[in-house]
Amino acid sequence: MSRTSRQSGAAAALALLLGIAGQIPAAAKTPGTTYCYLGICHRVLTLEETAARVGTGSIVVASHYDVPWRDPFNPSLYTSSGEVFRADSDDSAASPVYPDGTRLLVWEPESGGAAVVRVNNAGPYYTDRMLDLSRGAAEKLGLAARGVGRVEVMVLTAPMPEEAAYVAGRVYDPVPGYLGAYPSLAEAYSAWRVMPESQGKGPPVTFRSIERNAASGATTSAGRVVVIPAYGQAARGRRGAKVVLLPVKQRRMAMLRAVAAKRAVTAKRQAAGH
Repeated sequence: MSRTSRQSGAAAALALLLGIAGQIPAAAKTPGTTYCYLGICHRVLTLEETAARVGTGSIVVASHYDVPWRDPFNPSLYTSSGEVFRADSDDSAASPVYPDGTRLLVWEPESGGAAVVRVNNAGPYYTDRMLDLSRGAAEKLGLAARGVGRVEVMVLTAPMPEEAAYVAGRVYDPVPGYLGAYPSLAEAYSAWRVMPESQGKGPPVTFRSIERNAASGATTSAGRVVVIPAYGQAARGRRGAKVVLLPVKQRRMAMLRAVAAKRAVTAKRQAAGH
């Protein structure tokens, strides 16, 4: 059995073990669809719109998230793409506007750190944040200690339709993750262009000027609108199609109470065992 086959099998098995109340989403984070949570709405770019942004840098507000037992705002290890969340990886991120499967170059101006990440999850749905890095990526970029900060982002490649669709237990092809430190996003991009990973990802593009908050696609004026409940992870679209978006990170008192109760039960059992 190949390494890829073993990884796919392991991820699928882990996805089945994790379970989210028996619900496996049939569709999630559909390109072109608007998602709203607690009054904050973002429209996921279509594949064509994402492709049009290739080569353009933008300035966005980014945060990072961790595994559920460390991050009370992350309810699950499931992602909207179907891939199991790996918090310690330096090659993934969540975005409310970029379709799953999109490859992004992220440059942190204070540290100069740059990383190539793949979007594999939805969110964050909180104020003006446009990117939620995995903990591993945030640590490498120097963003983890501050929690939230402005980063420069460029779309390297738009996803194929099959990459943007939800597939339970999927395992994306790896991307480089952390690249190193560079004086600018443009120089980090130049370094990526000579890497073997960049070959075969479409024709070379010319780096274009940075646009502030260019990633924002917030609108509710067109396309299907999915309103995500304040409690619970399932949402029904206008046609009744069930959509599950994970993670949607907000202060969920019910979830926090459940986590606290579970910890109390675990502590009680451990105490009884001594």
